[in-house]
Amino acid sequence: MEHIAGLRGGHKFYMPPSCQEMNSLGLCPTNLGCGVKNPLQYTVKAIKKFQSMKQAQG
Repeated sequence: MEHIAGLRGGHKFYMPPSCQEMNSLGLCPTNLGCGVKNPLQYTVKAIKKFQSMKQAQG
């Protein structure tokens, strides 16, 4: 785990797979072409949408 986190070894930064790659592997949670580049962006976008909906309600 420390190697993947960049704490040991060459300190390589790993990018998450693209949505196109996730779709090709059948791992995309939406398969809707949600307009983001990778799963991390999708998560951030979903959280912001949830927070704005929550603020609008109360």
